[in-house]
Amino acid sequence: MNRIFSHLLAVTAVVVFSGAVHAQSSAGEASPPREPILSRAPQQSEWTVEIRYDPAVATGQFLSKEEKKAGEANPEPTPPTVFRPVQIRVSKDNKVYREVTTWSDGAKTEKWIVDGLQIRELPRSGRLSRVDMNSYSENFSDYRRSDFEVAEWVDKESYRGVRTVKGQLVYEFQPEAGKKRITPRERSLGEDGGGAQSPAGDTVAYLDAKTQLPLFVRDNGAVWIYKDFSSGSSLAVPERFSAEFQKWKELIAKRTRVPTPP
Repeated sequence: MNRIFSHLLAVTAVVVFSGAVHAQSSAGEASPPREPILSRAPQQSEWTVEIRYDPAVATGQFLSKEEKKAGEANPEPTPPTVFRPVQIRVSKDNKVYREVTTWSDGAKTEKWIVDGLQIRELPRSGRLSRVDMNSYSENFSDYRRSDFEVAEWVDKESYRGVRTVKGQLVYEFQPEAGKKRITPRERSLGEDGGGAQSPAGDTVAYLDAKTQLPLFVRDNGAVWIYKDFSSGSSLAVPERFSAEFQKWKELIAKRTRVPTPP
């Protein structure tokens, strides 16, 4: 498994948008993507998601050595002070997930997902909070269909061929204007492909051609970089989370219990 994951390297935004990515013939180098196009992570695995909210800054952060030297005269802007996640380390053990989120101020919090229930640690107070299962809040992590929700729009229609990114073969996906597949979250929130989505040509995803796991996604003015894929191990839910899960399950059971007839 580690040999497979060794092929997964972080894709740099500058490579994608500076033209350093060049086309390769899919014949003889890589077959077209197989179904399902977007793979799920192995049952026990871990990976990191880097989140960038300013694509221009993201481009500067991932310049090649030659370009970085030429670009040193243009330092990066001061990071925004908005409080939001900048990195998520995901651990998966079958249907149990743990997310360790690093926030823009450096704080770290945990979220656990067990039996479909989600409990998160609040970044300001540290107390535990249940995540609503019935709505697509910004705190809800949807692993029901995919391990990589932001790439759920990827499909055959958006496939653009095989590319080489820093010597690695990747599949490129970019929807035509107005033809991006609407994800369940976007549909639930009423984002029907209008102004809520990225302009034509700005949405792009790269999947590793060997594993079909995501490397890079750019959409809605943000960039997600997937890296450090590795094999995982069994997850043990911490006691404070486990106790809260138990209370929640007991409450659900009480609300759904059918009364015994007299």
